[in-house]
Amino acid sequence: MDRQFTCFFRLPTELRLKIWRLCEARARVAELDLPIKEIVETDCDLLYISLRNCKQPAFAQACREARQVAFEDGGFLWEIPETKGIPDLCAVNRTSETWFYPRSDIVHLNWTAAYELYGDDPDSVSVLNGYRPVARAVSFMADATVAFDWSGRGPTFFLPVVDRSVNAHLQPRKEYMVCLAEIIIHATEEQVLASGTFEGLAAPIQILDPFDDHKAVHAMHQLWQHGRPGDSKQDEYGEIFDALLNPEIFANLLERWREAVSNNWLGHVWAQEAERGTLSEIDGRDQIWRWRDLSRPESPFLPGLDPELISEELHCFNLSHPWVVSTLASMPIFRPMILFRHCERDCW
Repeated sequence: MDRQFTCFFRLPTELRLKIWRLCEARARVAELDLPIKEIVETDCDLLYISLRNCKQPAFAQACREARQVAFEDGGFLWEIPETKGIPDLCAVNRTSETWFYPRSDIVHLNWTAAYELYGDDPDSVSVLNGYRPVARAVSFMADATVAFDWSGRGPTFFLPVVDRSVNAHLQPRKEYMVCLAEIIIHATEEQVLASGTFEGLAAPIQILDPFDDHKAVHAMHQLWQHGRPGDSKQDEYGEIFDALLNPEIFANLLERWREAVSNNWLGHVWAQEAERGTLSEIDGRDQIWRWRDLSRPESPFLPGLDPELISEELHCFNLSHPWVVSTLASMPIFRPMILFRHCERDCW
């Protein structure tokens, strides 16, 4: 069967342009920085995946009209008018050129505190905020704030500290996509095309909602199962998929993570108040903290608790206190997501 449509260029110009627009991937991720494989702890060549993801769309090289469509709707992240006023990311692993469709792409930051060992920018999250008005969403890794515990055995409370790298830059009541995990799937191009994932190879990095995109997550699982062994983290990926595809297990893990995120935010704001010397201005501050063990014979509250005496095993926030309620109400909105990368190479 002839697979060529030789009459295409006889179509009206407006129709041809619409057809070229149908070639545009609409679930893309634009990375601000390149992931470092030693931090991700993978055998995979992450740089190769990111460079594939950075390229201008393949269809844009087909002809002049296709290129016109691509550059009308998008462009390289640092060059398009919509991003001209956004501060540059001062990081050694900053992407030099990455394709970006304003309003439809997710802008993602791979940064975590571990990247500072490589000379990365500790204010990376503040740069990420600049892309909120021009992107569909902004996202970062959970490890930058509170790592997601897939075992369900980790702590949900931490000593209050001022987090100057992430929490200090997060905008109140604004939504951030938070990638709970990063899964690298090794598969051939033919397998990806047959699976209907990764936008038919047009978007080798995908960020999916484990609830709204459940069918897509399931398709990723099928591709991972039938793909080729990719790296030494296969057992870890299996544990993650087992949880993601079991609604009850994942809901319980997510509830623990949300509790940890809330406590982390409360601790950050409380530590800020302590650092500024403004704790005394909080009404009823003597009842912000309570004992974890409510059966203690004394008062459940901890009047005048010194910040240095707080113990994660003994104390917790009083969730009914007005200051706690108000602080949680102004907390950023953290939307849990999963990040997937496709690699076609034999990395392991």
